Amino acid sequence: MPVESILLKQHNLLYRSLCGLVTIEDFEADSVPIFRNPDYVPGTSIVVDAQRVMGFNFGFTEMRNFVQRTVLRLEARNAAVNILFVGDRLIGNSIASMFKCFTDIQETLISVYTDFDLEEVFAYLDLPSSIVNKLTTCRMSADVVCPEGSPCCLTRELGRMF
Repeated sequence: MPVESILLKQHNLLYRSLCGLVTIEDFEADSVPIFRNPDYVPGTSIVVDAQRVMGFNFGFTEMRNFVQRTVLRLEARNAAVNILFVGDRLIGNSIASMFKCFTDIQETLISVYTDFDLEEVFAYLDLPSSIVNKLTTCRMSADVVCPEGSPCCLTRELGRMF
């Protein structure tokens, strides 16, 4: 799955791993069940780990509409939410910036933070960094390749995953 989530209720954390080529449908397929889950407590921090993304197959309008649906889902719970993006690649950082821009242009209970590395995220959330090792969810076969012409660190990322 290009988008996988792990809910760590004891840490008030939802960890979302993005992997490979990601579509809005992938986000939706993962988001809807998470936000319906009774264990998802209002105000749970969300970490979006985009370090293993090879590309996104959607545009400006699709992202704007997805952000609107996300805002409605989260604000229905009437609690402030921190969303922290992790990504050391151009593609991951670009999508984080787009998401942040769409939330920043409206009044919302959501705070979006970008340009973190994973260690900084856990320090910010005052959580033990040791839980990082338990959160590896990205599984790609070794024959997956980056789209031609894209900035790609797949070889380095694959080495970290296996």
